[in-house]
Amino acid sequence: GRVFVNPTIVDESFGVAPLEAQAVGLPVVATDVGAIHDVLLPGVTALLVPPGDVGAMTDALASALERTALADAGRAGPAFVADRYDWEDSVTAMEDIYRTVSSDG
Repeated sequence: GRVFVNPTIVDESFGVAPLEAQAVGLPVVATDVGAIHDVLLPGVTALLVPPGDVGAMTDALASALERTALADAGRAGPAFVADRYDWEDSVTAMEDIYRTVSSDG
């Protein structure tokens, strides 16, 4: 695959599939719903379009396929995901949340 497309109109609370595509260096074209914009690097690894806007989706996909946009996605995506979603950091953060919740109650 050359581009990952996520045309959902449903709010995504996290957006695992676009994040995984970005992690392997695929440029992403997605609708800007829920937290999608938080897990991607818009303009670098991803082009975001309004949900339901077929023209914007078509233009963004054509741009991504032509590589006129997102030229650095293959390098920037994996680095961003590795830095932001490091397993050890994620586990430590989750443990901190559990400690906080269990000490509150």
